[in-house]
Amino acid sequence: MGPNVLPFSRRKLDWVFVAFFLINLYFVTYIVDIEQLIIPDPYHYQQPPWPPAAMVKLIHGYGQMYDPLVMARPQWWKMTI
Repeated sequence: MGPNVLPFSRRKLDWVFVAFFLINLYFVTYIVDIEQLIIPDPYHYQQPPWPPAAMVKLIHGYGQMYDPLVMARPQWWKMTI
């Protein structure tokens, strides 16, 4: 390392960024993406054991309000997940 390079343990703002991206990675992967694959029809479904019902409602509310692709679930969309 050069003389002006701070080690990661001393870069506090970098820790914030890493925490933000890790939280989002796990939220998107284990809640949003799983919901997209487990529930094929968001308008007629039986609540699965995972993700929690509150998260399913949150995802469906977001899809209905802002992102119709989340509700449409085309095959190419599932393939990218």
